[in-house]
Amino acid sequence: MNRFLSLPDRPVTVLIRPPINRWKLYKWYAPFGSREPSFGLLYIASYIQTNGHEVHIVDGELLKKQEFYDKIKSLKPNIIGITTTTFSFLSVSVLANELRTQYPKTLLLIGGSHPSALPMDSMKKITCLDGVIVGEGEETILEIIQRRNTEQIEGLVWREKIESLIITNKSREPIDNLDRYKFNWKLLQDFPKKYLPPLQSRKKNSTALVVSRGCSYDCSFCTATQLRGKKIRFHSPDYVINMMSELKREYGISDFYFHDDYFPVHPNWIKQFCTILIEQRNDFSWSCASRIETLSNEILYLMKKSGCRQIGVGVESASQDVLNKIAKNISIPALMDGLNRISLAKIDIKGYFILDTPGETFTDLYRTITFILKNKFSEIQFNYYAPLPGSRDYYKYNPSEKLWPQMSLQHSLGYSGHSPILYLFIEFGFYIISYLKIFISKMLDEIFNYRSKLST
Repeated sequence: MNRFLSLPDRPVTVLIRPPINRWKLYKWYAPFGSREPSFGLLYIASYIQTNGHEVHIVDGELLKKQEFYDKIKSLKPNIIGITTTTFSFLSVSVLANELRTQYPKTLLLIGGSHPSALPMDSMKKITCLDGVIVGEGEETILEIIQRRNTEQIEGLVWREKIESLIITNKSREPIDNLDRYKFNWKLLQDFPKKYLPPLQSRKKNSTALVVSRGCSYDCSFCTATQLRGKKIRFHSPDYVINMMSELKREYGISDFYFHDDYFPVHPNWIKQFCTILIEQRNDFSWSCASRIETLSNEILYLMKKSGCRQIGVGVESASQDVLNKIAKNISIPALMDGLNRISLAKIDIKGYFILDTPGETFTDLYRTITFILKNKFSEIQFNYYAPLPGSRDYYKYNPSEKLWPQMSLQHSLGYSGHSPILYLFIEFGFYIISYLKIFISKMLDEIFNYRSKLST
C-alpha cells in the first residue's frame, strides 16, 4: 500500500515531539534544565498552515502518556511526522511502532538530526516507516501534502510498501531566503506558560529563538552540517527584531536567548542587528553563542549596548591536543584573548566544556580545570563526549554501535578510560560554584529592582 498516493485532498498533519525521559538525557540536574519549543516543528507547521493546510503540533514533553495518545487520537491524523535526535531515537522507534498499530493507514514519517544523518539506517531500524525527511523539511512535507509525484520530491527517502525496496530521492538544496517562513506561535500549546527558560535567565518572561541555519565548521563529533548544510543563512535583522517585538507585545517577553550555533558569525549582520536595537531603544536583553574569532571589539561594544547580557563559548577543553583531536580549529591563546575581550566589554561568559574525550589525560583535565579557575565564567556547562552517528568520530571510535544505545549528553561512555566518579566530582564542584554565582546575581538583581521601585 502506497500511503503517499492514498492521502485525501485535505489531509490533517500532526507533527510530534516525542516524550523523552529527561533523567536519561540530563541525569542529576534534570530539574534545572530548560524546556523549549521545538523550532523545527514550529517552522514546518507554520509553513504548512500558511499554505492553507490543517496542521497540529503535539509536544510529548508537555503531556502525560495518556494525554499524549488521546490528543493524537482526537486529531484523526492522515500524516504523522516525528522529529528525533540520536538521544530520542530508540524512544521514537517504540513510538512509531505503537502509532503504526493504532493508525495503519496513516502516512508515518520521521525527520530531524539523526535520520538526516542516517536515513537508510533509520528506515531499516524502524521498518514501519513510510519515509524519512532529510534536512530541512518545510518544502518536502508541503509537497507530500500536495501529493506531488513521490519520486520527484527532493529530500525524501521512502518506500512504496513496507516490504519494498527503500528509494532515495535527490537531495534538497537548503533555502537561502529564510524570511519566507513566518512563525505562528499560537501553534504551540500554552505558549509560553508550559515552556521553561534556562535557570540562569535573569527574567521569567524569557524565550529561546533560532534565527539561522547551517554551520561552516566541521567538528569531528558533530553532524550539524548534515541537517542544515555548511552555508550559514540568517533571517534578516528586521525580521528578527519584528519577531522579538511581536513576542513582547503578545506575550510580554523581553529576554531572548538565541540558540543559533554562532549568532554573531557575520559581522555586517550583527552590526545591523545591534544598531537597529540601539536606535529603537527596545527594552530587550539577550544572550547567544559564538565562536571567539568573530568577536571584534567593535562588535562586542555594539552587542553590549544593544542589550547582550551573556555569550556562550564552546571552549570544550584547555588542552591543545584535545582541541586538535576533535577538529575544533582554534588555539588556546586565541581563546584566552577572546574571553578577555568579552570580559572587558562587561558581557557575561558561559563556558561549554566536553569531558571524557578519547585519550584524555590527567594533564589535559588539569589544564581545563585551571583554565576555568583563571577565567571569569558567569556560568559553565559540562557535556560528555558523545560522537553523533554520522560524524567522523562516530565511525572512528564506535563502528560497532555497542555504545550507541547508551549515548547521552550527561553520561560517561568511557572513551578516556578515567573513572566516571572523577568526572562527577569535577562536575559537582564547578556546578555548585556556577549556580551559587547565578543565585547571588539573581538576589542582587531582585534587591536592586526592589530599591528602584521604592525610589520611584
